[in-house]
Amino acid sequence: MALALARAGQELVLWPRRLRSIRLLPYAVSCALIGIGIGVRFLLGEALAGAPFFPIFPAVIVATFLGGLGPGLLAMVLGGACAWFFLFPEIDSSAAGIDPRLAPIAAYVLLAGFVCLLIDWLIKSAEQNAALAGRNELLMRELQHRVRNHVQLVSSLLNVQAARADAGARQALLDASRRVQAVASLYRDVYMPGEQVDVAQHLRHVCQAAEQSFATADCKMTVSVPSEPLPWSMDRIMPVSLIANELVTNAFRHGLAQGPGTIAVSLRRLNGELELCVSDTGGRLSPDFDLGKHAGLGLSIVDRLATEIGGRVRLLDGGHAGFAVTFPA
Repeated sequence: MALALARAGQELVLWPRRLRSIRLLPYAVSCALIGIGIGVRFLLGEALAGAPFFPIFPAVIVATFLGGLGPGLLAMVLGGACAWFFLFPEIDSSAAGIDPRLAPIAAYVLLAGFVCLLIDWLIKSAEQNAALAGRNELLMRELQHRVRNHVQLVSSLLNVQAARADAGARQALLDASRRVQAVASLYRDVYMPGEQVDVAQHLRHVCQAAEQSFATADCKMTVSVPSEPLPWSMDRIMPVSLIANELVTNAFRHGLAQGPGTIAVSLRRLNGELELCVSDTGGRLSPDFDLGKHAGLGLSIVDRLATEIGGRVRLLDGGHAGFAVTFPA
């Protein structure tokens, strides 16, 4: 909340930048504001007899905010001159002593000058912070781009090595490449660290990448996700991304290994939690299947990642083989 308020305040300060960039226009606006202030003072007349600078001082503040230090000082000088000649009662020049108008005018000049300097300092600080934030954002985007390219490079190297390896090593290298691709897909969906990622949209990307990696024409995949956005941080969505990749890979490799079929991937809300289900129309698991005893490397990774995010893994009931991972929403 505090960060959002700070950003809103900075945007408010930087809002008149376009006006300040137009030459002489801020000074014209400053003169118009003082004219409005003097006009209001004359209209109110005796009601503001004890506060002659009340309509002028706000005009100086607005002129400084919109135009910067120069237009603000111009508004201060014009306002003081108008107050001297038009708002104060006439003083007999032959009377001895100090002109009684000097004290309020001096107080007005000191206070208005201080406010002008303070507002100008705030504006320049906000502009410097905005420029620094822009440079940092550019650097972070470049960093994200480099990380994404490096992850892609690792995946490509694994694929090259898999092409030259024997059957057993080839399968292990391809599995590692798919896991790296799952991580790379997350970096494609995130442009800045700290950005929120839509779980449903990212799940579609993971499933599409897994389907393309197997490139099996006889196998189809359906993905069902909630229509409302589910924004998560990158750190939180990473395990879910890897879980989905492992389950879909397992379905392609084992469930549909004997022939064509369909893989169904769904994400739904269930009793305040999210449930990720991956099932296939291939062969069913044996009735005595125990995830703790019979799971291979992929399902072991799923079980460990689910534990890390406070979730749990179970076998799906029904006529198809599949797994469901339930985790906090």
